Amino acid sequence: MSPVTMFTTRKAHRTKGGGGGMLNESDTWVNASVDKKTGATIYRLVTYTNYWGNWRFYSLGTYWGVDGPVQGLLTTTRNVDACMSMCRFSETVSMEVSEPVMCHAADLPNMWAVRFSANDGCRWNEEISPAEVAALVNRVNGYKGSRGFR
Repeated sequence: MSPVTMFTTRKAHRTKGGGGGMLNESDTWVNASVDKKTGATIYRLVTYTNYWGNWRFYSLGTYWGVDGPVQGLLTTTRNVDACMSMCRFSETVSMEVSEPVMCHAADLPNMWAVRFSANDGCRWNEEISPAEVAALVNRVNGYKGSRGFR
């Protein structure tokens, strides 16, 4: 595996409620990793959520692509944050998004619609600003251009 340079919009995005239920927090952002040797780029849609109750097991992501909705399996990390009388769980999930879709999302006139679905039936809709996506794509393209890629 070659070394990569990572870019993220995580700190640019605010934490907000999401995922349904009591006192939930969620945050959604986009990441990119660029292979330092080849310039190959992987974009990811990432979300973090925590909630009280039972495990939800988020496993499916859907986003609006160039030709309509696109579904993909989520890569997930899970934690038990607290467990007194009720347990508080957190999940961070991500899915790869192609560069053409990222460029499409950056040019949308409205927010980019995404959805996360859990095995227990819980779903929540999220929106990402095209400006946030454009900032990441532009930063990645600038980085790659400065190193002679593409």
